[in-house]
Amino acid sequence: MENPKETQEQKDSEENQKQEKKSKQKKEEVLINNIKADGGAYKGKPKNDYCLHFVETGQRPQNFIRDYDEDKRFLDYPKLNELIKLKNEVLKKRATPSMWLKCDLKTYDLSTLGKFDVILIDPPLPEYYRRAKSFGVDLAPFEPWTFDEIQNLRVDLIADNCCFLFLWVGSNEGLDKGRDLLKNWNFRRCEDIVWIKTNKLNFTKMSKTKLDAEGSLLQHTKEHCLVGIKGAIKRGIDNHFIHANIDTDVIVEEEPPQGSTAKPVELYRVIERFCMGRKRIELFGEDRNRRPGWLTLGNSLSNSNFVLEKYNNYFKGDLCYPEVQGYEGGRYVGCSEEIEGLRPRSPNRQPNVNPLLFTPVNSGLTNLSLTPQNTSGNLSINNLNLANNLNNLNNMIPMNFPFVANPMPGQIQNMTNIQRNNINNMPQNNYQ
Repeated sequence: MENPKETQEQKDSEENQKQEKKSKQKKEEVLINNIKADGGAYKGKPKNDYCLHFVETGQRPQNFIRDYDEDKRFLDYPKLNELIKLKNEVLKKRATPSMWLKCDLKTYDLSTLGKFDVILIDPPLPEYYRRAKSFGVDLAPFEPWTFDEIQNLRVDLIADNCCFLFLWVGSNEGLDKGRDLLKNWNFRRCEDIVWIKTNKLNFTKMSKTKLDAEGSLLQHTKEHCLVGIKGAIKRGIDNHFIHANIDTDVIVEEEPPQGSTAKPVELYRVIERFCMGRKRIELFGEDRNRRPGWLTLGNSLSNSNFVLEKYNNYFKGDLCYPEVQGYEGGRYVGCSEEIEGLRPRSPNRQPNVNPLLFTPVNSGLTNLSLTPQNTSGNLSINNLNLANNLNNLNNMIPMNFPFVANPMPGQIQNMTNIQRNNINNMPQNNYQ
């Protein structure tokens, strides 16, 4: 005879299993309905498979990044949003009228222009020529420069003692060649800004032929802008020249029609908020690049309005914002108290310490005496309790200082026999 209690439990278990199965089927049905897109291109595959979506539709994964527009990205960060707003207002007041000069950069003497705080270069790279040609774009007005020709530009003659250089290098051989250019012009690379290119407006389904058109292992959907620095610029000290940590090193923006070499306008705003120097120049500029606060040079410009004396008068004097509210006067933009209170602070680094190797001369762990191996410096920490004063020790001596149990020969001559014995008997592992 069946146990009524066991029978009921079995029925309840079966009913629960049916409910779970039914719920699971319903969830799968809802998932499939939600993930189908583009006329069933997914065929029931998950919608977040952006690589497959790119292959089947041509839409790049970065097309689905949300809130990357400048007017949206900082909405959840009110202080940073207010900082950007205040800086843009000051920059607008202090921006000099746009000037441009149509010239052949292969023959023009750049040294006649003086020195600049910011240099932006967007050269006509061979990579751009190959890319435009692969899409059947008219190449008549486009004349690519070799990297040797770009290197012959005397950029070093227009770079001030403290200067930043922003160099577009594409995504192929320019990544290596660009670093060589920076060295040739006496700059050292300090950052790398990446432009992630969306194609929301001009995507087409990619064939295998086009996927392999660039001859690379991966599809190139970004470009790089190398940032070079010249001079001893310290971000925690030189606040009159640099405001660091405001913007990021990633720009997400729509790619222009194939064949165009236009770059994101946002880079100008990143540069202006970053470097407080007002003398900014762009080489290889076109009419679309003319912008307040910049001097634009290039052979593709339609005309010129540059007057050297008038341009230099904009920067006379030592005043800056808020003493000067307009664009005339002073080399630097300046800053307000509100901006100073909002902008991110760079940590003050400890003064440079000579690379001394410290040698313990007392085997006791509670009374530790540390003496520098370099006899030219006098540094002695006596009667230091390691357990109670560890924090103080860390503040005085960097954690990566190598402690060794064996002194230099010159020190041994000044040690007593007791000190020598203490060192020889000391366990070395305690000081690694």
